[in-house]
This record gives sequence, structure tokens and C-alpha cells, in this order.
Amino acid sequence: MTLNEIRDRLDEMCNVFLFDYEDVSVMIDPAYTPEEGGYFILACGDDYGTTVKTVDEVMTTPFIKGKSLTEIYKDIDIIEY
Repeated sequence: MTLNEIRDRLDEMCNVFLFDYEDVSVMIDPAYTPEEGGYFILACGDDYGTTVKTVDEVMTTPFIKGKSLTEIYKDIDIIEY
């Protein structure tokens, strides 16, 4: 999957992305609440503490072993989307 294809899928805010990176499970989960609107929960291993509001933040936040999705996307296989 190309970086633009990943960005387009995330922009739909309806698909969970699951993949492994260096033996650690990673999840990008779109969510919505009336109070907060749309946002994404970013999880890497046991760390579920990162939330961001935009697709650009999903792509550039270094939550995957200190790296961003933009940096590692070529090295992953997305399990679900």
C-alpha cells in the first residue's frame, strides 16, 4: 500500500489499521464523539495514550518506536483496513 493510499483510507475515518513493526503490534483506530468530533487513537504495543485530530498528525506523530508512519510505511504489511 502506498503512502497516499494509506492517507486516503485514514481520511475516510472508518477503518482500523493493524500491523506489526519490529515484532510490536500497532493500531490506528478512528473514533468519534459528539463532544470531540473525529480523532484517531494511536497504539503501539501497550501504549494506547496517543490521540490526534488529523490525518496529517497520524502520518507524522512518532508513536511507532519513536518513528512516524511516514518513516516506516514501506516496512509494514497492513493486516486490516
